[in-house]
Amino acid sequence: MTNTRLISVSLFSLILLVAVFAIPAWGQTSATDWYFKGMALYNLNKYEESIQAYDQAIALNPRDAEAWNGKGVDLGLLGKYDDALRHLGELQISIRHMRKPGLTPE
Repeated sequence: MTNTRLISVSLFSLILLVAVFAIPAWGQTSATDWYFKGMALYNLNKYEESIQAYDQAIALNPRDAEAWNGKGVDLGLLGKYDDALRHLGELQISIRHMRKPGLTPE
Protein backbone atom coordinates (compact mmCIF):
# COMPACT_ATOMS: atom_id res chain seq x y z
CA MET A 1 0.00 0.00 0.00
CA THR A 2 1.12 3.47 -0.70
CA ASN A 3 1.45 5.93 2.10
CA THR A 4 -1.50 8.02 0.84
CA ARG A 5 -3.74 4.97 0.53
CA LEU A 6 -2.80 3.80 4.02
CA ILE A 7 -3.65 7.22 5.48
CA SER A 8 -6.99 7.27 3.61
CA VAL A 9 -7.94 3.79 4.84
CA SER A 10 -6.91 4.67 8.41
CA LEU A 11 -8.87 7.92 8.35
CA PHE A 12 -11.96 6.17 6.93
CA SER A 13 -11.69 3.47 9.61
CA LEU A 14 -11.43 6.08 12.34
CA ILE A 15 -14.47 7.97 11.05
CA LEU A 16 -16.45 4.74 10.80
CA LEU A 17 -15.48 3.74 14.34
CA VAL A 18 -16.55 7.11 15.75
CA ALA A 19 -19.85 6.94 13.86
CA VAL A 20 -20.62 3.45 15.13
CA PHE A 21 -20.19 4.48 18.77
CA ALA A 22 -21.39 8.09 18.68
CA ILE A 23 -24.52 7.98 16.53
CA PRO A 24 -26.49 5.58 18.76
CA ALA A 25 -25.70 7.75 21.80
CA TRP A 26 -27.05 10.84 20.03
CA GLY A 27 -30.38 9.07 19.53
CA GLN A 28 -30.83 8.40 23.27
CA THR A 29 -31.50 11.93 24.37
CA SER A 30 -35.04 11.88 25.73
CA ALA A 31 -36.87 9.88 28.36
CA THR A 32 -39.16 8.55 25.62
CA ASP A 33 -36.18 7.30 23.61
CA TRP A 34 -34.84 5.46 26.65
CA TYR A 35 -38.27 4.03 27.44
CA PHE A 36 -38.63 2.60 23.93
CA LYS A 37 -35.11 1.19 24.11
CA GLY A 38 -36.13 -0.48 27.39
CA MET A 39 -39.22 -1.95 25.73
CA ALA A 40 -37.16 -3.28 22.82
CA LEU A 41 -34.73 -4.93 25.23
CA TYR A 42 -37.65 -6.34 27.24
CA ASN A 43 -39.03 -7.89 24.04
CA LEU A 44 -35.63 -9.55 23.52
CA ASN A 45 -35.76 -10.92 27.10
CA LYS A 46 -32.76 -8.75 28.05
CA TYR A 47 -34.22 -7.65 31.35
CA GLU A 48 -31.03 -6.38 33.04
CA GLU A 49 -30.30 -4.12 30.06
CA SER A 50 -33.94 -3.08 29.88
CA ILE A 51 -33.83 -1.97 33.51
CA GLN A 52 -30.80 0.19 32.75
CA ALA A 53 -32.69 1.88 29.91
CA TYR A 54 -35.72 2.45 32.17
CA ASP A 55 -33.39 3.95 34.80
CA GLN A 56 -32.17 6.44 32.19
CA ALA A 57 -35.77 7.32 31.29
CA ILE A 58 -36.68 7.80 34.95
CA ALA A 59 -33.59 9.95 35.55
CA LEU A 60 -34.62 12.23 32.69
CA ASN A 61 -38.32 12.23 33.58
CA PRO A 62 -39.21 10.99 37.08
CA ARG A 63 -42.90 11.23 36.12
CA ASP A 64 -42.62 8.64 33.35
CA ALA A 65 -45.02 6.08 34.82
CA GLU A 66 -44.47 3.66 31.93
CA ALA A 67 -40.74 3.51 32.62
CA TRP A 68 -41.39 2.97 36.35
CA ASN A 69 -43.82 0.18 35.50
CA GLY A 70 -41.45 -1.42 32.99
CA LYS A 71 -38.66 -1.49 35.53
CA GLY A 72 -40.91 -3.04 38.16
CA VAL A 73 -42.08 -5.74 35.74
CA ASP A 74 -38.52 -6.57 34.71
CA LEU A 75 -37.35 -6.77 38.31
CA GLY A 76 -40.15 -9.24 38.97
CA LEU A 77 -39.26 -11.29 35.90
CA LEU A 78 -35.70 -11.55 37.18
CA GLY A 79 -37.01 -12.89 40.49
CA LYS A 80 -35.95 -9.73 42.35
CA TYR A 81 -39.27 -9.45 44.13
CA ASP A 82 -38.04 -7.39 47.08
CA ASP A 83 -36.43 -4.90 44.70
CA ALA A 84 -39.63 -4.78 42.63
CA LEU A 85 -41.72 -4.03 45.73
CA ARG A 86 -39.23 -1.39 46.91
CA HIS A 87 -39.31 0.14 43.43
CA LEU A 88 -43.10 0.25 43.42
CA GLY A 89 -42.98 1.89 46.86
CA GLU A 90 -40.77 4.61 45.38
CA LEU A 91 -43.32 5.03 42.61
CA GLN A 92 -46.11 5.54 45.16
CA ILE A 93 -44.07 8.25 46.88
CA SER A 94 -43.47 9.94 43.52
CA ILE A 95 -47.17 9.84 42.66
CA ARG A 96 -48.10 11.40 46.02
CA HIS A 97 -45.52 14.13 45.43
CA MET A 98 -46.98 14.90 41.98
CA ARG A 99 -50.45 15.36 43.48
CA LYS A 100 -49.40 18.12 45.87
CA PRO A 101 -50.97 21.50 45.06
CA GLY A 102 -49.01 23.40 42.47
CA LEU A 103 -47.42 20.31 40.95
CA THR A 104 -48.88 19.01 37.75
CA PRO A 105 -47.63 16.24 35.48
CA GLU A 106 -45.60 17.39 32.50
